[in-house]
Parts: sequence; C-alpha cells; structure tokens
Amino acid sequence: MGTFKKDLSERKLCGTCAHFYQHYVLRRSSFTSVWCGHCTTPRLKSRMPDDTCPNWTTRDEEEPVSES
Repeated sequence: MGTFKKDLSERKLCGTCAHFYQHYVLRRSSFTSVWCGHCTTPRLKSRMPDDTCPNWTTRDEEEPVSES
C-alpha cells in the first residue's frame, strides 16, 4: 500500500490537489478513507483520487496551525 501512496503523490491527480477533500467512513471506532472525495473548484463535484482536471493545484506539505 505504501508504494501506491508514493506513486499517487508524485503525479498531478485529484488525490494530491489542494481542492480535493477525501471522504471517510466510521468503521468500528475509527475513520477509514474510502476511494472517493469531492473537489471544490470551480464548483462542488465528485472525484476519485486518481482523476485529473485542469484546475489541479499543489497542496502544501504542512497545514498551518491556527492559534486560538
């Protein structure tokens, strides 16, 4: 499974885009990712992690943490 994640992260696919939001399901007592999600640019639409589109944008490696 680790090899697949590496292959996916090196390509311009929806799963590596800043506009892609992964979907999850609650299984027993933890969340597990499922092979679908949604894109928010230019409008909300269903996407699979291996889909492509012209709106792909790089995702920053580290998310900023807000101090509240």
